[in-house]
Amino acid sequence: ARVYRQWRYLLSLAVMYTVSVAFFEKSIATSAYLGLFVLLVGTSERDRLRDRIRQAVDLWPAWAIIAVVTLADLAVYFKGPYLDEAGDPAGLGVQAEYLARSLPEGAFPTLIGSVYPVSTIPGPDLLTVVVATTVCLGVVGWTSLRSRLALRVWVWYFVVIFFSQALVARGRLSLIDVDTVVHNLRYQG
Repeated sequence: ARVYRQWRYLLSLAVMYTVSVAFFEKSIATSAYLGLFVLLVGTSERDRLRDRIRQAVDLWPAWAIIAVVTLADLAVYFKGPYLDEAGDPAGLGVQAEYLARSLPEGAFPTLIGSVYPVSTIPGPDLLTVVVATTVCLGVVGWTSLRSRLALRVWVWYFVVIFFSQALVARGRLSLIDVDTVVHNLRYQG
């Protein structure tokens, strides 16, 4: 019965993971995000890197299924129209501008309930960006000081968000201007 249950879980993982990566172009990185989470964060505050590596190895059947789905996803990605539709990447200066603005003007304001620049807090527009960034980074700093596990989660989050935003920069900035992409919530995170 135990083996049957494990196979059922693995089959469920295969189906659900396939469905989850099938509907957005940044799914190409989801497997890397999962692996980084297990290695960087772990499950306990006391987990050392060695413990997290051992936990990851113990999950090898799940990683095998994720690897098969990822390879199929990569094949579709590289054979499909996505790269051709995106055109040539925008210049490095445009990509750097987007990466510098995406969190303070995109993701952070939404976390305080604003959709910058459509809705802002009273005062100059820049005030929304400054307050949102201060609040978000304050929460990151405060929780990180209180918990090593929280610190590891934030490190993981910022690595993932940077990589996701780099994928957006590669795929969208040759087609759409920086202001539009920075302020469009579908491209945040």
